[in-house]
Amino acid sequence: MIFPGFILLPELLFTIAGICLFLSLGKFKSIVDMEYEEVQVECHSGYKVNEYPVAFTFQGQRRSVSEIVDRWYEGGTTPDKPVIDYFKIKTDEGNICILLYSGHEDQWFIRC
Repeated sequence: MIFPGFILLPELLFTIAGICLFLSLGKFKSIVDMEYEEVQVECHSGYKVNEYPVAFTFQGQRRSVSEIVDRWYEGGTTPDKPVIDYFKIKTDEGNICILLYSGHEDQWFIRC
């Protein structure tokens, strides 16, 4: 529901729709299967493992992360909803992608 006087950017609307889908399905894997592809990611590990992505290999090409535009997480409130980390990144080529890290499965996924 959009209230009069509020304007939602497409990215925010997508995020809200994804969260609603996440809550209605009650499953993380269903969302990943629909929107994201599994990807190999190289990470910086500082105070925690896989703290943030520095490069990834997608469709046979290695791409460096030039900037982390935004980052957020969801889940972790109950055992059946594990923490999922999201990174909106910019590549050296200027492409914007969203990388998702599923720590409980130790897997990365991408949507470009």
